[in-house]
Amino acid sequence: MKLKTILLTVTVLSSVLFSCSEENIINGPIVSGEDAILSVNLSIKEDAVSKSGIEYENPVSDNEQLMKNYVIAIFDAGGTTRVGFKQDKFTEAQKSFTVDVVAKGGNNRQVLTIANLTDAQYTACANYTSLGEFKALEASQTTAFKSDNLMKVKLQNANLTAGQVTPLSIELVQLPARVDVAIAFNDADAKAGASFEIRGFEVTGINTASDVVLTNTVLVENTKNTTSSVTWTGDARKTFSFYTYEKETANETVNIKITGLLKENAGDAGVQKTYTYALNPVQGGECKTTGIVHGNVYELKGLMNLTSKTVTFSVTTKDWTPVEVGADIKDVHYLFVKEHLVYMANVSSYEIEFAADLTVSKQGILSATYEDYYLDGNKIKKRTSNCKGDQIPEVVVDNENKLLKVISVIPNNYFPKTITFTVTNGQGLSEDVKIIQYPPQYLEGTVSANAGPRVAGDGDTNPNIFTITTISSTKFPIGDPKDGSTTKQDLESNEIVSPKFIVASRYGTVYATSFSSTTSVKRCSEYWETLDKNKTGKQATYPTGTWRVPTLAELEFMNMIQDNSSSVNYLFNSSGSYWSARLKWYYDFGENRRGEYSDATSTRSDTYIRCVHDVY
Repeated sequence: MKLKTILLTVTVLSSVLFSCSEENIINGPIVSGEDAILSVNLSIKEDAVSKSGIEYENPVSDNEQLMKNYVIAIFDAGGTTRVGFKQDKFTEAQKSFTVDVVAKGGNNRQVLTIANLTDAQYTACANYTSLGEFKALEASQTTAFKSDNLMKVKLQNANLTAGQVTPLSIELVQLPARVDVAIAFNDADAKAGASFEIRGFEVTGINTASDVVLTNTVLVENTKNTTSSVTWTGDARKTFSFYTYEKETANETVNIKITGLLKENAGDAGVQKTYTYALNPVQGGECKTTGIVHGNVYELKGLMNLTSKTVTFSVTTKDWTPVEVGADIKDVHYLFVKEHLVYMANVSSYEIEFAADLTVSKQGILSATYEDYYLDGNKIKKRTSNCKGDQIPEVVVDNENKLLKVISVIPNNYFPKTITFTVTNGQGLSEDVKIIQYPPQYLEGTVSANAGPRVAGDGDTNPNIFTITTISSTKFPIGDPKDGSTTKQDLESNEIVSPKFIVASRYGTVYATSFSSTTSVKRCSEYWETLDKNKTGKQATYPTGTWRVPTLAELEFMNMIQDNSSSVNYLFNSSGSYWSARLKWYYDFGENRRGEYSDATSTRSDTYIRCVHDVY
C-alpha cells in the first residue's frame, strides 16, 4: 500500500552538449501555502503524557504531509554515478512543491527522493556520488515521532531524453508505519449507549530504527530493529494511534495493552477493564503485509462482546488516508478526488481519478484566470483577469469510469492559467480542484523594491522582475550557457536559452553610451536586485555576483515575448539594441535582428545592457 499524501511534480530537463559539469535542480515554481494534495483529518487532539520509553505524541494527520527539507538525486542505471542533484530547506514546511531538474539524459535513470532528513544527513548527502551511499543512511528515533517531521522516501526509474523535457510525478512514501486503534460495539449495543473510554495504554515492541531507502510497501526490507515502548494516561478517548518503523513481527510482536472504562449503556457508571493484543500482521485475508511495513496505516479494530466482556480484534492495512466513521452512522456516502492540486505542463488535457458511491457533477461556476499586466498612466501594474474565448476550459465528469476530464487549450499569452472548480455528490459532500496550466514558455512577475548600481533606472515605469521558464522550445536549445557565474562568449553557447532565468527590471536600465561589449560583463557582475528594500548588494534577494550578460538567443527570445505580450511592454526599449555575451554582438529590438559591431571596447549610441539571473 503506497502513501499518496505527498506529490512532487518534477520537470526533468535533460542536457545535451551544453550541460555543465555538475548538474543542478532548478528551484521551480514553489507552491507555498496552497492546499495539500490530500487533506487528511484525524480526530485525536488531546495532549498526551510521557511515562516511559520514548515519549508519546498524538499523531496529527494534517501535519504528516509536511516537508522541511528534501534531497533529490538522479543516478545512472547502475546507481554508481550521480547525474543530477538538488537539495533545499524551507523556512516554512511545505505540503507540496514543484522543482525543475537539470540532468544528463539516458534511459533507466534512478531517481531517489528523500524528505525530512536530519541536519547531519542533509549536509552529508551533498557529497554522496552513488546510490549505495544513500542506501547506507539510517533513521533513528530517540524522542517522540513528530507528525510534522516524518521521513519520506521514493526510489523510481525514469527515461530522460537528451534535449527534451520529461515530466515526472513522485509519490513519496512515509518511512514509518502508523497503527490506529479503536474499540467499537455492534449496532444494538451502540444504540443503547455502550462505550469504552480509553484512559491509558502501553505499547511495547515499537521499532525506533530503520534503513532510509526502502522500496517495498508489502514486504519487510528494514534491517534495523531497536525496540522501545510508549505509555500514555489521560482524559478519556475513543481511539489512539502510534508510529513505528518497519519490523518483522512473526517472532517479535508489537504488544498493545489498553485500559479503560466499560459502560454497557448510557446510564451505566462503568467498570475498569484492561485488554491486550499482540499485533502481528501477516499476508492473507484483509492484511497483505509480512509484518509492519513502512508507508502503511494499520487499522486495528476491536469489537466488544458485552456478554463475555471480551474484545475480538481484526487488522487491516490501507492507504495512508484514514477516515473515522462512528459505528452508529447509517447510509454513509463518500466522495474522494485523488488530486486536488494539478500541474498541466504544456499539455491540453488531464484526467483526475475520483471515488464516489453517488453520481458526481460540477457545482457552481468553473473559474479560469491568468496573471495580467496592464498600463496605468505610465506604469505597468498587475491584476488577475478571466480567460475568454477558446481559453475557457471544459471539465467533463465521467461517472462510469470515475474520471474528471479537463480539456484546456494551452495558454497563448506566456502566462500560466489557473483553473478552479468544485464537484459534488448532491448529498452535501464536495471536493475542490485547482489546476495550474503552463505554456511551453511562461512568465511570472514580481515587483522589485530596488536595484543597483543605478545608472539610469526608471523602474517606476515597469518595476516588475519577470522570471522566464522554458519547458520546451522548437527554436532554441535549452541548457546552461555559463562558465561559473559569467556567460560563455563562444557562438555555440550564445545559441542557448537558460531553462529558467530572471530579467532585471527597468531599475537596471542604463544609458546607451554607458557600456561597451566588454564592460557590460563587469556591469552585470556588480548588479543586484532585491524584493526587500532593506537588503541590498550581497544581501539582496538576487545579490551581486549572480547576474550575467544574456546570450544572443536569450535576447532574441525576450524580444519575441515582448512583441507578443503586452505584459512586458516598457521592459526593454522597443527601438534599442542590447549587448549579448558574444563579444561585439548585439540584438536590435527595433529591427528584430542580430548585429555585429566592429569594436568590443567602444560604446554605441543606441546599445544598452540588461542583465539576467539564473534560477538554478
